Amino acid sequence: MNNQENDISFGNINASSLFHFTKELSTLKLILQNGVRFSYAFENYPQSVISNFCDITDITNTNEDLGVAIPMASFCDIPITRASEHMQKYGYYMVGFNKAFMREYCGNKLNPLLYVQSANLTDAIIDLSCIYKESSNEHQALISNDKTNEYRIPELGLRKYYLRLLIGLTKPMFSSDGKKCYYDEREWRAFHDDNKGQFNEWKWAISESEYKKEKKALNDNISSTSDGYITFYEDCLQEAITHIVVKSDEELPELAKYILKATKLFGFEGISDDTKLNLISKISSIKRISLDY
Repeated sequence: MNNQENDISFGNINASSLFHFTKELSTLKLILQNGVRFSYAFENYPQSVISNFCDITDITNTNEDLGVAIPMASFCDIPITRASEHMQKYGYYMVGFNKAFMREYCGNKLNPLLYVQSANLTDAIIDLSCIYKESSNEHQALISNDKTNEYRIPELGLRKYYLRLLIGLTKPMFSSDGKKCYYDEREWRAFHDDNKGQFNEWKWAISESEYKKEKKALNDNISSTSDGYITFYEDCLQEAITHIVVKSDEELPELAKYILKATKLFGFEGISDDTKLNLISKISSIKRISLDY
């Protein structure tokens, strides 16, 4: 038996792929055409954390808890055969990406989430937000007035970036009503810093109702720029893409024809027929997977 056969195993806790789910075949086609788009998602945090990150001293006079809308690309590493509940929420269409490749390709943009259960970690997040506020105030003072220690401006800017990154990668273990275990989603996130362009600014102190009203416009703004996507050069595609999955067998021919006729795939034009055929070989259906695995 060769080494590759020795590596074959079933029932792995984590998939070797990162899966990006969507609800419509039309959206899957857009992913194949343009790459994975960053999309805004609403996240709740303790209200003291929100106020520290957006310099609001009092947010108790609103009827709704305020959160932050973050542009991100979300993935999970749940094995496909154990992801039925995940699919019910996020859709039966997906692209699978080689996890090892993505970790290197996306670099610091991509990380698994830290799911917070204990009270001391919740308190630590609040403390981190206080440090952010102190750093932000000092950073602004140095920019505006005090030139004595202006050498610290880059240092404080980097500290603010790291603190935002940590906050954006935390999520409570359970929903506020205790009915949803977020840890079951095994989420990974890729997102930009909120200083790198108006199109992907983090929206702090926004209510969930406001977010729902603004979501389409925010995402349309991202769609208008190439920086709003994770794209892949042709030389990367064979290694990067592990699965392209539709809901039913009846959709397989349609998607295969779409790839063959595509003038652009994963953000780039001029993709060769050999690469297109390789991508087609990775197409399967949830129906077939459910019957055979």
